[in-house]
Amino acid sequence: SKGTTALEPTDSSEPAIVWNAQNLQPGAASVVVDDGRLFLVNRAGVLTCAGAADGKILWTRSNAYEDVYTAEEVAEANKAKTFHDQKAAAEGQVVKLKRRLKKSPKNEKIKAMIAKLTAEAAALASKAEPYARMALPDTHPVNGHSTPTPVSDGKNVYVMYCLGTVACYDLAGNRKWITFVEKPKRGYGHSSSPVLIGDKLIVHILDAVALDTATGKEVWRAKSSCAWGTGIHVKVAETDLLFTPSGDAIDVADGKVVARRLSKLEFATPVREYDVVYYVQNGGKALKLPAAMGEKFAAKPLWRAKIDSNRYYGSPVIHEGLIYAVTRAGKLSVVDATDGKLVYEKKLGLGKGEFYASIAVAGANVYISN
Repeated sequence: SKGTTALEPTDSSEPAIVWNAQNLQPGAASVVVDDGRLFLVNRAGVLTCAGAADGKILWTRSNAYEDVYTAEEVAEANKAKTFHDQKAAAEGQVVKLKRRLKKSPKNEKIKAMIAKLTAEAAALASKAEPYARMALPDTHPVNGHSTPTPVSDGKNVYVMYCLGTVACYDLAGNRKWITFVEKPKRGYGHSSSPVLIGDKLIVHILDAVALDTATGKEVWRAKSSCAWGTGIHVKVAETDLLFTPSGDAIDVADGKVVARRLSKLEFATPVREYDVVYYVQNGGKALKLPAAMGEKFAAKPLWRAKIDSNRYYGSPVIHEGLIYAVTRAGKLSVVDATDGKLVYEKKLGLGKGEFYASIAVAGANVYISN
């Protein structure tokens, strides 16, 4: 493996517990550490700040629809729930009637009932809209509505709730702004985290959207396929780019998409080391970045790797020239970052739990958990 030495999995001894916070609610987002503070988001979308030294809760802040909209708008939405339920019931009946119509395509009575119910649902749509705007988006129980990980610049912490709300707080918990961007529609819920690049906070729900970090106002919006994974900041010469999991490269200054379909990931995040970006999922691909931005963005493919074809929910890491990636089922693949050749594969044998968490590196060790 060209001078690199692969780390073989080992069973670590039981670590000493420094503190244990019993009153923290669960959530799928990762913990962010900044200035002696921990920031985490629970399933209800509540941002919690705790002391890193003792786990003591310092403050909590809600980021739900009720925190974005006025009391009058919330009341209007609650009143509209009846219309929403009636509309949903009518649409459900239409679905059932269409199944019956397939068996009796000439049944005029069924056709008339479908037309009547369709018209009723359409008439209810505008009345139900206030509730639909604030109804929880669909998700999966494992994902919930709290998967995006907060991000901090050392002065402020930015949080995104899977309802489509985004907020900014200073480290003392004072809210600077909160806004609604758009509601997620992707199956199994939203999980992509916000990306902080300079004075822009980029969220990727349906479109890629850049928000002004000072005000929360939308700066630009780019049409780009969303994914469950998160984009990364890539700098080419003096140009800041966002590389999305779906393979787009977006100029952070103005939202222009300079390249599309460079590769494609569904769950994991691309990783970069030096002038190479790696995409690992059901195989692997390495792209060498250009030295400068030209009229046409040109990234050079370096290699493709053949590794286990299972899903990779967690993102890989690069450590001392080797790429470590783990499947949902706990099969570890180690690939040489220079040529994509497989160094080894190993079933970790850590039980039946799925591997959702990304791999981490600390010191000389690689940490993997399910």
